[in-house]
Amino acid sequence: MKLYSLQVLYKSETSDQATPLIVAHDLNSFGFFEKKAVKEFMDFTGKLIVERSQRCNRSKVREQAYICHCYIRGDYLAGICISDDEYPDRVAQTLLNNVRLFYLN
Repeated sequence: MKLYSLQVLYKSETSDQATPLIVAHDLNSFGFFEKKAVKEFMDFTGKLIVERSQRCNRSKVREQAYICHCYIRGDYLAGICISDDEYPDRVAQTLLNNVRLFYLN
């Protein structure tokens, strides 16, 4: 089980643009020359999923070898968790909820 990225984004009410507020990556399992490309991929994928998702919605998207968990609240605050496919869904969604609550306080 690996957790690669955890992101908190704000989705604009009018234009559906997603703005990153907090981003954390764990890229230790990747080689030196892969890290930049993997980081860009995770940033782009997280932002794209938030922009295409509806608010008050939880979703799970498989992209290549990764699973992207997304939850957008009614106040347009979104959380993205990118992990491998062994990471439990419930744990990822609970983590997203706790990170957003921590961010709001």
